[in-house]
Amino acid sequence: MSGKDWEVKKFILPFSTLSANRKEPFTHDLEVAAVFSLAELDRAKGGGFFSKRPEEKMVFITEVGYPLWVFPWSETALIFDGLNRSKYTLPYAVVPDAKDFIENLKRGSKKQETHVAFLSDHINYFQTQVTENKVEINGLITDPEFLSEFDCYRQEATAIEVQPTNSGLISPTIDKSSISSILQQLMRLHSSFKKDV
Repeated sequence: MSGKDWEVKKFILPFSTLSANRKEPFTHDLEVAAVFSLAELDRAKGGGFFSKRPEEKMVFITEVGYPLWVFPWSETALIFDGLNRSKYTLPYAVVPDAKDFIENLKRGSKKQETHVAFLSDHINYFQTQVTENKVEINGLITDPEFLSEFDCYRQEATAIEVQPTNSGLISPTIDKSSISSILQQLMRLHSSFKKDV
């Protein structure tokens, strides 16, 4: 699966979603007022007793979309941070190769003596110290709280053909081909796990 093999569909999530039991309409002006209030709460007001800090001035507030890549994977979806600020280290055990063991077992099973000798020589073959490998997956979001919230929230997404003019979108730093190579690496790893089991 290369990046050329799949089509990118663009969706936009609403800036905010309404509560199911809300009675009054949540207008765009009300949404802007709520965002302004939150920004005002976080703004440094200046002051300080020993060291005077200047007051932060709010110059503008704008609606900007954050890039996320969502890919179906088996029964779930993998979500990648478009700005590549997340990363996940996937640990996995490296088990002894069963293929070599089986081939040697077949060769040694022609005579009973060689078969018994092989078995006694390899009695602890699968008891060896299991080594652990790790693969780092750049951009993959694994925070359970975010994934749970996003799973509910993505039902509100709307398909778009063209970027809306009333909001901006931060350009992603991780592109389709990067994610394609990550997905290929994960598929190879998944296949090797299935083969080893």
